[in-house]
Amino acid sequence: IGGITIVHPDKVQTRVVSPTLVVSDLRVGAKPFPSMVFNSSGTPPSLVIPSDSTGFEIEFAALDFAAPYLNRYSYRLEGFDKDWIASDATRRTAAYTNLPPGSYTLHVRGSDHQGHWSEHDLMLPISVRAAWYQTTQIHILEVLAAIACVLLFVRARTAYLKKRQHELEEIVAERTEELRKSKIQLEEFAFHDALTSLPNRRFFAERFEHFRATSERSRAPFALILVDLDRFKGINDAFGHDAGDMVLIETTRRLKLATREMDFVARLGGDEFAVLLADAESEAVVSGVCDRLLVLLSQPVSVRGQTFPLSATLGVAIYPRHGLSQEAIYKAADVALYEAKHRGRNAWNLKSGSAVVVPAQ
Repeated sequence: IGGITIVHPDKVQTRVVSPTLVVSDLRVGAKPFPSMVFNSSGTPPSLVIPSDSTGFEIEFAALDFAAPYLNRYSYRLEGFDKDWIASDATRRTAAYTNLPPGSYTLHVRGSDHQGHWSEHDLMLPISVRAAWYQTTQIHILEVLAAIACVLLFVRARTAYLKKRQHELEEIVAERTEELRKSKIQLEEFAFHDALTSLPNRRFFAERFEHFRATSERSRAPFALILVDLDRFKGINDAFGHDAGDMVLIETTRRLKLATREMDFVARLGGDEFAVLLADAESEAVVSGVCDRLLVLLSQPVSVRGQTFPLSATLGVAIYPRHGLSQEAIYKAADVALYEAKHRGRNAWNLKSGSAVVVPAQ
């Protein structure tokens, strides 16, 4: 086998014969596998690698026994190797482990001692079976499971974000409500008297401007009634400030009882109160309210079993008759109040020199 020399009468001719390649040994995993079936003529059967096998190892040989140690080999697993892998007579094996499931073809080439390569490759079809977890169905299930996990994660994340958004909205709503209440409290402190809860002097000044603007639009006058309790200091001195506070609270109740819903009652400080009387075009309206105030405020006050005599003096000014500004109207009402006190208290007085009116006893 190898190069053959042919003697001819005319000339000597040498013909090259390519070496034949055979499978000399085959192992699947650690177990030997019959190799003769791959050396017979015809299409070789497919070598099936079970899913539980680690791989296969094949030994091959070129049938050139002249100088076998000079033989050369190369192989390539089609579908796995990119290039041919060279080998020599001392390493006539090809081994593959942990191949991905699929179909492959092992190509083996060999040369004789003179370097003549085989004309045809030794081809060995190989089929690597997939484990149950490597099947297409499992891959599809894995993909579906991954998609399901993503969807569940997205839903869980969305639910969590919605929950957090709801919690944040509740926190914002709570904080907003707290701010609103704080604002109301600040407004209460800024515009209302702490003891009687009546509007204070600041609120009174704003409300006066509102009454004045309304009066200018409707050309209807309004009245300012200043209310000053008589001898209130004596109650504080004799019975203490707690008793005086109770008298002020009771005075507030009586002022609201004597006025109408459209009117405005405020505490300006100490024992001084003010009433903005809407629609004071008729002096009879002013007179009626003032009379009611004097009657109610002249009734004694009982505090913790102790009865205190009470009375008040009123000074009245009418916008725009007695002035066009808040300062002018307040000054006119204050002058009327002073005149009423000077004439004996427990009476009301309308600016412009009108007589002091004392309620009937």
